[in-house]
Amino acid sequence: MHREKVQQIISGVTSLKKSNISIVEQEIEEFTSKVFEKIKGKKELTIQLPYLQVFLDKLYLNITNDKQRQADAEFTILALDKLGDIGDVLSEFLEEQVKEIHAKLKQNFTKLEQKSIWEILSPFATLEGTKDPLTTSQLHDRLPQTDIKLIDNVIQELTNRRILRFSDTEDLYELMHDSLAQRVAEKRSEDEIALLQARQLIKSQSSLKAEARELFSEKQLALIEPFIEKLKLTQEEKDLIEQSRISAEKQRSAKINRQRKIIAGVTVAAVIAIILAVFGLVQMKKANTALTEVEKQTKIANDFIETVKVSTFKQAFLYMEQGEYEVAKQKFVYLRDTIPGGDTSKAIIKRIKECDDLIVEKQAFDSLLIEAQNAITNNDYKLAVDLYEQALNSKIDVGKENVVIELQELKSNIDKKAAQLRDNADFTDRPYEKNKWNAEASELEQLSGRIKSLINN
Repeated sequence: MHREKVQQIISGVTSLKKSNISIVEQEIEEFTSKVFEKIKGKKELTIQLPYLQVFLDKLYLNITNDKQRQADAEFTILALDKLGDIGDVLSEFLEEQVKEIHAKLKQNFTKLEQKSIWEILSPFATLEGTKDPLTTSQLHDRLPQTDIKLIDNVIQELTNRRILRFSDTEDLYELMHDSLAQRVAEKRSEDEIALLQARQLIKSQSSLKAEARELFSEKQLALIEPFIEKLKLTQEEKDLIEQSRISAEKQRSAKINRQRKIIAGVTVAAVIAIILAVFGLVQMKKANTALTEVEKQTKIANDFIETVKVSTFKQAFLYMEQGEYEVAKQKFVYLRDTIPGGDTSKAIIKRIKECDDLIVEKQAFDSLLIEAQNAITNNDYKLAVDLYEQALNSKIDVGKENVVIELQELKSNIDKKAAQLRDNADFTDRPYEKNKWNAEASELEQLSGRIKSLINN
């Protein structure tokens, strides 16, 4: 409905003889305009009658607090301004509709839970909370472990209740309002969000031309692997994941070999130190005949233990420098619990706590980089820069040089896009396009300057 039709409905409702709703005649045009703007959202040009009914009913209840709907109410602009927009109203409306659908369908699907209805709704909203239209077959593919009959029944109910709408020309279902998409996104569990991130990550690479694709990194594979069975992958996507696994395994083996060489070097040094210590003890034995045999052996053992402690301590710090915080923690725990006369000093306990903190920080650091890559894939450069800045501010030092490299690449791409927009603006005679492209270029140039500042700092 357009604004004029909405005004006709509001005028008709308030002018009925038996109506308990009234409105000041001088305010009706402004009141109608505000109602229309609050309901239609940013992208729509018209509104749906059911949403007008839900909205006006909520306004009535806010004014009267009478759930029996017998009390008189005067609709005023002041009362309307207190109500907020359609998003708040539809949030409650959607919750009520899901409960009603659950109660109705549970008669035929006895094990049905409300969360199953939310899971069927979930694919219709993107990670960012915007509408994502789907065909029935696409929805079935997104929910391979859900009963197809249940999916179809839920979709029919959602359509009948004006939560979804169906386009005959495009054979697509989509949420009726942007605010519904935001609410659906908010109801997702952490597992659902991670599943969607994994699907988005796979699609972002597999949709590229073969020569432009990149293999998934070990960190990205760690995000994808738990959801492989829940994703209906094409053979092309399966091949890309398998190639990425092989590549990641090769890189992991190379890294382990490098670490083994470093540890071997440290171990050799430790052995040499032990041999020198033993040799020194033998010489000491000859010089100090007054010591009993027990005292001599005790000293040898103590010196040996001390040497092992020093060697283990050095290995632990080496692992910390390499960013292998879990291995470093194992070394510190070994010093505390395993070596005779274990080191329970505050320094060791502090190092173990430091490793625990760094392990958590490293996980957060890795997640930031994955999210930044996803943001770049979606052309959300500002979000990517925000995530990279958080990574640079992390306590983690290992890997920040890669962040700088990725920022440099991102800056180069942004500079190219900004230059292209400037060129487009220079060659167009249309003022609207010129202003639009210059504004977009300015935003990108400001973002580029921010990246430069981050790199220099």
